[in-house]
Amino acid sequence: MVLVVMSKYKIMILCISLSFLIVCCVLVIFLKSSSLTDYQKAVQAYRRINMEELEARLEKNESIYLYIGRESCPYCREFVPKLTQAVSEKNSIVYYLDSEGNDKEAIKQFRKLQGIKTVPSLGYYNHRGLVRKLEKGSQASIEEIKEFLRRR
Repeated sequence: MVLVVMSKYKIMILCISLSFLIVCCVLVIFLKSSSLTDYQKAVQAYRRINMEELEARLEKNESIYLYIGRESCPYCREFVPKLTQAVSEKNSIVYYLDSEGNDKEAIKQFRKLQGIKTVPSLGYYNHRGLVRKLEKGSQASIEEIKEFLRRR
């Protein structure tokens, strides 16, 4: 009898412990997947664009500011908060081309054609291609980025 009561007690403790562990795991997974990184939050200030849309805009003779970068790049993660602040203060529109996007080969060709060797890259483009780019990249100050966005 004592043995049966002890077994029921152990089973109950085991079930409670297992339930608690499962709830904790689900909570950790949910919190990890639902929280955006600082980079992801910052690039929400820009308009995402893919290569097809970019080429269409340039063919229509539109002039745009284009940021090319990727979240896995430490220099991009350093640059994006400064760009976001400058965009906010200047009320500018900047398009964002994720260089880890789906059309990697087209992005690679575009970068080669435009002479863009590294990311982050902030450039001003028109139908002829790259007109000018921010030379300092991630080393540029907020003021230098704002000045770049001021000039057309």
